[in-house]
Amino acid sequence: MSLLSRPDRPRSRAISFVYNIDNDKQIVHLRSLVKQGKIAQWESVIAADFSWNKLTFGMSQCEFSFMVNAMHNLLPTPDNLRLWGKTQVDLGCSLCSKSNCTLLHVLNHCPFALSQRRFTWRHDSVLRLLNWAVLKCVDAANKQTPRTWPPPIEESFIRAGESRSKSTTKLEDSLLSHANDWRVIVDLPEKNWRAMIPVEILSTLQKPDIVMWSRSTRTMIFLELTCPFEENITSAAKYKLGRYEKLVCRVRARGWQCHLLTLEVGSRGFVGASCSRALTQLGWRSSKSTILGRIGDIARRCSYVIWLHRKNKTWSPISVYGEEESDLG
Repeated sequence: MSLLSRPDRPRSRAISFVYNIDNDKQIVHLRSLVKQGKIAQWESVIAADFSWNKLTFGMSQCEFSFMVNAMHNLLPTPDNLRLWGKTQVDLGCSLCSKSNCTLLHVLNHCPFALSQRRFTWRHDSVLRLLNWAVLKCVDAANKQTPRTWPPPIEESFIRAGESRSKSTTKLEDSLLSHANDWRVIVDLPEKNWRAMIPVEILSTLQKPDIVMWSRSTRTMIFLELTCPFEENITSAAKYKLGRYEKLVCRVRARGWQCHLLTLEVGSRGFVGASCSRALTQLGWRSSKSTILGRIGDIARRCSYVIWLHRKNKTWSPISVYGEEESDLG
């Protein structure tokens, strides 16, 4: 009997069954590819928006070409030119003269670009948008009546003829929902903060990217952003957790609750799942896919600019924000 003719196997289930088999074969083949297969090794990365509207109207043709080729490591980097037999061109890094120059080197590791703060510029560009989202969460929390835990016992009772209300807000389950006196400091060059943590709470030279605290509940939250190569997102998160472990312990030793949230945004514009988790923990109310897409766009645009200047030793930061982010500067 044919699979499609079985009465207990609807056509939609049969199509899905065949599709999954074909999809598994494609994944196995993708993992076997040396360069293009790297994408199958990306861990903790949110699926990007590849809708027709996004690809057609969301970016220029040049930026789209950069995204696709960078994703599959097919850009004309010196190591690829060597692989393609282009022996009559300079195969070293044009900035630092490193012989084995890869896409990872150009976008994340070049010491000359690092000294000119090109990677810091990308990091700060993403951080401004994240800070905007954090301020939205804080503003919403500070306008609410703080939630108590456990909740008042009268909330557990339902009067006769009434039903339990199903309308709950995301803020109730967030780290911010138990206080309305939250303060925020962000480590951006235009802010020029000498200390990220109030000295009366703790004196330290460490400066997390965003620090939030509530004196009423004696709670402090650290947000630390990293823009690594997508293959290194997991290791970058582990490094940041280890780097700030002692600081978290020192804050807790002062009688404060302390939470450390790491956020990873890939240098090619693919956002780590840690960003989605952090927004949920902070009580983000709007569409997460929208804000995460904008964060990825900023990271990709910055990397595209870094790529275009890979042979230029002069550098001056530019704005990469679109109309939706025009209020960020």
